[in-house]
Amino acid sequence: MENQNNSNGRNDIKINGTGNIGGGTYNDIIINGTGSIKGDVDCMSFKTNGTSSMTGNLKSKSLKVNGTTAISGAVKSEEIKVSGTADFNGAVESDLTKINGAMNVTGNISSDELYLKGGMRVSGDCSADTFDSNGGFSVVGLLNADNINIRLNGSCRAKEIGGNNITVKLGDFSLRKLIKSIFPSWDLKQRLSAEVIEGNDIELESTKAKIVRGDNVIIGEGCEIDLVEYKKSYNVSEKSTVKENKKM
Repeated sequence: MENQNNSNGRNDIKINGTGNIGGGTYNDIIINGTGSIKGDVDCMSFKTNGTSSMTGNLKSKSLKVNGTTAISGAVKSEEIKVSGTADFNGAVESDLTKINGAMNVTGNISSDELYLKGGMRVSGDCSADTFDSNGGFSVVGLLNADNINIRLNGSCRAKEIGGNNITVKLGDFSLRKLIKSIFPSWDLKQRLSAEVIEGNDIELESTKAKIVRGDNVIIGEGCEIDLVEYKKSYNVSEKSTVKENKKM
């Protein structure tokens, strides 16, 4: 393990092999092997190229996971990039989140921009300004974003979905094969399931929901909707089932 003092008064920590460190204030933390951290950490950047674990809260400007990491506390970072597997047992806050692997959050996640190209499971709510999904996800609570763009490359579900612009389209078959090769247990059925979907402009494909409510609603192919409530316009594909529609 290397420990180097930086000009900003914070130490750089680099673990090559196996090592343990305590919580504290650091500059850059890089783990290229197996590392564990006990305590809260405030750092400029945290990067895992191997396997890491932390029992505490993490505050950073940049968090990059190229291997696997498990953090038992809350995570607050300006940028989160996951290209491996990340398990966060606490709330997650970020300005930008990019998931090209798998991320599990036990709690709520809040990110200005969230881009998903893999798998994500959230046991609480998920909120963002922009939510762009090209994989599969499960949100136990509310998925809320100003702009929601979902390309179905796996099973997607949330209890409720709310936003301004909501678009759900079928995804690309080649990407689904790639996701399946990385996550063999992942359900690749192209379906979005929700109890309530509410927004201004809504366009859906392959969606099952109890209530869809919006100003302008387009129900494309492969949908099963119990009730559509709309203010301005409503269109439905012959290849979908809508039990009831009402103009509000």
